[in-house]
Order: sequence, then structure tokens, then C-alpha cells
Amino acid sequence: ERFLAQLGQTKIALFAVDEAHCISEWGHNFRPDYLKLAARARELGAERVLALTATATPAVVADIRAGFGIEERDSVVTGFYRPNLTLLTTPVNARERDQALIDRLRERAPGSTIVYVTLQRTAERVAALLMAAGLPARAYHAGMNADDRVEVQEWWTHSDANIVVATIAFGMGIDKADVRYVYHLNLPKGLESYSQEIGRAGRDG
Repeated sequence: ERFLAQLGQTKIALFAVDEAHCISEWGHNFRPDYLKLAARARELGAERVLALTATATPAVVADIRAGFGIEERDSVVTGFYRPNLTLLTTPVNARERDQALIDRLRERAPGSTIVYVTLQRTAERVAALLMAAGLPARAYHAGMNADDRVEVQEWWTHSDANIVVATIAFGMGIDKADVRYVYHLNLPKGLESYSQEIGRAGRDG
């Protein structure tokens, strides 16, 4: 409340909201706290609001516009096609999936890598499996304490070859330009989640 009181004494020329899809119940990562941002922008008398997201279906765009009072003519959708990304799918039996991942990681040039899994215990198991195979891997998930998560994120961020095996808890706020590989060991929740997650690769072009 002290922070909001300080903001109230300030002229806010631009109120920018990243990951704006979180305001929408139709979004793949809905977070109720994001709904407060629109109210705060109004209370603070922000002169302009900029809401940004890399993944928004028409329903999500409509929710964002409604929440922040953005006119339809002021909504810009550029598409999410990324010509520098190569998408490959390899159908495998569940029992062969782990070895297929190890083989793929070994046969390609080292690079900063994210391996997405669905469950926290899967993140721990697969990270241990990759480490046993001599690969630089660590797990990341919401069940870890905050210090451990920060340590893993720093370890991964400051390397051009480390592998993080993560649930979708690893994503918000991740802006590493040189991610070379994003693997999905388990299917993502949907196309919106998939495009968000693969979009963390190759941001340097």
C-alpha cells in the first residue's frame, strides 16, 4: 500500500503490462492478481496503457481490451510466426522417450536448452537421468524453495550449454536471447502454451 501511495503522487505517462494474457480467464496462464492491474491503472490516472503478450487468441485479446478499456482500433496483432525456428516432432513410445531425449541432446551441438515436462517429479527424474548421462542438467519447478529456483535460473542463464528440465513454472520473465533448443518431453496444455514455450528459443534471431 505504501508503494501504491507513492505511485499516486507521481504522474504516470505509460503503464506497461507484460504477459498481458494473464488477465484473461481464456489465457493459458490466467493469474487473478493481474485483474488488479487494470483497476490500478485507472486509479493512478495513467495517461497511456500498453498491454503486451506474445500469445493471444481473439478471446484473450477481447478480454485484455475490456479489462484495460482499449479500443478495438488500438489493438495491434502482428502474428507469432518466427521464421528462424525449426519445429520437429518425433513420435516415440513412452518407454523409449527418455533415451530418445538423451540421444537427441548428444547428437546436436551443445546449446542453451529447456526441456519442458508436466510434473515436478518428472522434472527431478529427468534432470537426474540427464546428469547420469553426463549432460549438464538441473531441475526447476514450483515445488522448490525460492533460493534454489534462483540458483538454477542463474546457473542456466549464465551458460551457453546448460539444460534446465522444467515445468511451466519456468517461463514468466525468462528473456535469454541465445536459447537454442526447447524440447517438450510431455505434450503442452495446448497450442497457445506451445507457441509461448517454443517462443523462448532463438530470440537473437
